[in-house]
Amino acid sequence: MDQPALGRRSNTVYSCPAKAPVQGKGRHDVSRLLIGGCMIPQDASYAAHAEVHVPDMCTTPADFERGCMFPRAANYDMTAVQPDNCLFNTNGCTDSRAVNYNPEATHDDSSCIIATLGCTMQGQYTGNPYSVASNTPQYRSQDVGVPLRGVGDVDWPGTATMMPAVMNYRVTANVLHGCILRIEGCMDSTAVNYDSSATANGNTWCIPVILGCMMPYTSHGNVNYLVNIADRSHYKDGLGLNFVAMATVDSGRNGCVVERIGCTDSLAYNYDAHATSTSQNSDGHCWPDETGCLHPGASNYGCVRKYEYDQGPLLLTPCSTLGSTRPANSYEFLVTSHDGTLCNFEAPPPSPPPAECQGSCSYTLVSEVLTSFSVAEAEAVRPRLIESFANAASLELTAVTLTILAGSAILRFEAAVANAAAAAALQTQLVAVMGSKEAASNLLGIPVLAAPSFTTVITGDLTDDNAAVIGGAVGGSVGGLLLIFVVVYIMMKRKKSKVEA
Repeated sequence: MDQPALGRRSNTVYSCPAKAPVQGKGRHDVSRLLIGGCMIPQDASYAAHAEVHVPDMCTTPADFERGCMFPRAANYDMTAVQPDNCLFNTNGCTDSRAVNYNPEATHDDSSCIIATLGCTMQGQYTGNPYSVASNTPQYRSQDVGVPLRGVGDVDWPGTATMMPAVMNYRVTANVLHGCILRIEGCMDSTAVNYDSSATANGNTWCIPVILGCMMPYTSHGNVNYLVNIADRSHYKDGLGLNFVAMATVDSGRNGCVVERIGCTDSLAYNYDAHATSTSQNSDGHCWPDETGCLHPGASNYGCVRKYEYDQGPLLLTPCSTLGSTRPANSYEFLVTSHDGTLCNFEAPPPSPPPAECQGSCSYTLVSEVLTSFSVAEAEAVRPRLIESFANAASLELTAVTLTILAGSAILRFEAAVANAAAAAALQTQLVAVMGSKEAASNLLGIPVLAAPSFTTVITGDLTDDNAAVIGGAVGGSVGGLLLIFVVVYIMMKRKKSKVEA
């Protein structure tokens, strides 16, 4: 007012405020704003003319006689020189315990609502306006994530069913406090799928602990695993042998027994220390430690006896599974150890000379192969077997027929040829590529137990009423000896005819 910055300062004379109705010098009463300043007498910036205390105008700012300075306020303080909150007549709740307490209210209007603590959250599916929209993803879904089929489906008896979101909803509560969320899950700490955060188990969700091998049986494996078993190097090995379908906890590496087909008899000749299963085919049969004749040139090859019976006639018939009179799948007399003293090398009586073709005849080269496969296993790869044999014989697939006989699996290939010379040439060709059991195994792609045999069958207009059979097994075995005796017999007959002439 006095412009003290310009040196115009007086405690008794003041400049008139702007637009004051003053026409001349002297003392006048005019409306003006109150003068602010520091009103603390002890402060260095104390202003005696100040009418309103302004703390920031003091050298040391501080409050001084605070109070409501509005005369119409309910808490007007006529002695106050520093403005403070003013309270005007206001209706409202004056109870500090109420939810709607109004600290500025001056008159209680009976609107107080006493606080009631509790969970105020509504359910997930209730009436409008709280219901979830039906197009919400997974709306009322019945699927839950549990590791067992048929367990944990949410049951919805009707559309009015309420699916609570919390466990402790309180309808009378008006202050949100202490909600416990509803978390569906298994609350049994001994179960496989125990959920420590679950608060509700409204369904049969708990899965008991059932310890067992969870590796399936070989028969339950992938179809390619079963069909292509011959293409695998370790076809004797399978999957789980002690599979437990109801197991919920895998017993681990030491609990599952892997199927290994083989002989499990520790006293047998072919005992397999790693075998766990004895199959019905040759891979799993146990062979007793039988001593007999294993010389391929012996007439009783594969037999456990030298004589047909004790000190009886010499046994001159081979006892191998091919050409034997006993069942081909019989293993109780299978020789596993060689004893040369049990072998007979006496020549068997010669076979009758082969019949001669007198007119139209057909020639068929027959090859028999003994394998360790079962009939079912061989049938599964029949097309591949025919293709392999046909390629080895340089024939069309239609020119080869395959008959699979029981007793492990005996493969009988038949190929029609033009004449005896063609049969001999084809036999020579086949002997070169599959004459041994190893070569035959490589060619056919399956385990072969013995060298294949080759025989030429002649049918048609012969000198006798029966089909003629010539040839024999390859490799100098018994069939080869028979063929030699046939040749010797024919030569002796021809020599005798010349002498008689």
